[in-house]
Amino acid sequence: MKFKLIFSSMLCSYLVFAPVFAQQQMADNVTINSVSVNGGLDSPNQGTTCVTVSAGAHMCPAGYVAIPNNNKQLIAAALAAKANGSKVWLYFEDASVSYHCPGRVFTPCGVNSIEVK
Repeated sequence: MKFKLIFSSMLCSYLVFAPVFAQQQMADNVTINSVSVNGGLDSPNQGTTCVTVSAGAHMCPAGYVAIPNNNKQLIAAALAAKANGSKVWLYFEDASVSYHCPGRVFTPCGVNSIEVK
């Protein structure tokens, strides 16, 4: 009886949180191929800064992953990694929103964290 109760609890937890986990992605030991820095609210073509990586972002249109709200810390980490050719660990989400990488694509993928190795 105890096993059945624990299993039922685990199954319910999985069913509740599975959609959240399915949208989170990681790419490890990859290089940043490009950083498209785009203007903010004062730009005539407002958009989001985006990066492409060497692997792991195949579910994103053309491999573009946006940096939401043009987060300065994430942009700095991406630029440093690109300039140095460093490997990175990239944690991102395939979200239900659409980010605009002006002149490139609209992508549902947004960076949560970058670790420069």
